[in-house]
Amino acid sequence: MKTTLEAINEILRRLGKSPVSALHVGPLATRSQRALEDESRALQREGWHFNTKYGVTLSPNGDSKYDVTTLEATQIFHIDTDGEDFSKNFVRQGDFLYDLDNNTDIVTGSITVTYSYELPYESIPEAFQDWAMAKAALGLAPQFGVAGPELQILTVNLQRAETNARRDEMRRSDVNVLETREAVAIRGRRRMGWRSLY
Repeated sequence: MKTTLEAINEILRRLGKSPVSALHVGPLATRSQRALEDESRALQREGWHFNTKYGVTLSPNGDSKYDVTTLEATQIFHIDTDGEDFSKNFVRQGDFLYDLDNNTDIVTGSITVTYSYELPYESIPEAFQDWAMAKAALGLAPQFGVAGPELQILTVNLQRAETNARRDEMRRSDVNVLETREAVAIRGRRRMGWRSLY
């Protein structure tokens, strides 16, 4: 795993600039750090296996509301009902969930949810760190005067980093598409031996 400083120095190196010894040292490093944080957040907002929690119980707070901010100390990007509650029709409004079926944010009882949330750059998998870093470097290239062959190299680096991150995601998620709720709904239940057509 890379530190933020290591990532910023790699971005600066790819852009033909000198490395820095600490964060927030000079305008180039500050711009690079801001770009890295923006790209990391944008990638995580898509919701990946590493920043998603499944089957979490959410209980009402003292005001009988589902407060999303109680789930994590960081930003929650997406939240949806899950498990036995997957068909309940809740949407997020501000920091709370709103029940569209009953037109209220006052609730009773707990529900099961799945949500994705933001992690610090240092805590995301290395393949995704590389992807965010490659996106930041390519995004900053015009501001740093990078063009021609150097720009093509940054584009190839971005494509390679994205491929590696998506491959890493498939390895981590262990998804069996034949056992998803949607696949079961399409194919129906398995036939029992005694009901076979053969």
